[in-house]
Amino acid sequence: ILSAAHYPFITLSGIDISLATLLKLAVLLALALLLLGRARRKAEAVLARQTRLSPGSAASISTLGYYVAAALVLLSILNTVGINLTQLTVLFGALGIGLAFGLQNILNNFISGIILLAEQVIRTGDIINLKDDLTGTVQRIAIRYTVIRTVNGDDVIVPNSEFISGRVNSWTYTDDWRRLTVPFTVAQTADPEEVVRLATEAARAVEITREDAAHPVLVFCEGFGESGLKFSLRVWCRLHQLGPDSGLHSDYYFALHKKLKELRFP
Repeated sequence: ILSAAHYPFITLSGIDISLATLLKLAVLLALALLLLGRARRKAEAVLARQTRLSPGSAASISTLGYYVAAALVLLSILNTVGINLTQLTVLFGALGIGLAFGLQNILNNFISGIILLAEQVIRTGDIINLKDDLTGTVQRIAIRYTVIRTVNGDDVIVPNSEFISGRVNSWTYTDDWRRLTVPFTVAQTADPEEVVRLATEAARAVEITREDAAHPVLVFCEGFGESGLKFSLRVWCRLHQLGPDSGLHSDYYFALHKKLKELRFP
């Protein structure tokens, strides 16, 4: 039985492959991937806890390191089980042209994944908007695809090549400040200055409003409309502080409706 297990049942470009070789390769690969997966999660936790890196950056660095280490470990395992790497290079060279055409999309997404992990154009936890109006939070960046969690609770798997070849609108690339524009209309007989005062108070009463010198609450009169004076409220919020039940525009409309009841008319 032992001699049969070591008997080469196939030879590729001078490489003898036996059942024992395949079993040894499978066991070593499974063990290596298990240990590398644990090491990646541990490294991500240490980077996020002991450095100034954001959780998304820590995840990108640990994932990229995982794939680099996996490639090196694979080469080491192949050498350990007796597969000559020089012969393997010859074999891959012969198959390279066929693989390049047959697996073009897979290779494109694979290379795009490496670019995303290296450049960190998007990171885990970022809120992004794609060209087809898909908006959500980046849950995971793998080597071939990225998982986006939409506001409706859908998990959308997007090929990495779409992030390289298409335009991506990131709401959290440099910071998570987000300005909202809330249009509203009041009667033409209302005092504009009083409208500005009440709308500003209404905006500051909304829990998600954030204000500082660089991000003030502003109210603009946009002109006359058929039903009255048109105004717009400009407010800022921090995306990482918003919960899944945040109504954004709805919260401000409720606050405006309640506050503008105080308007006095001549």
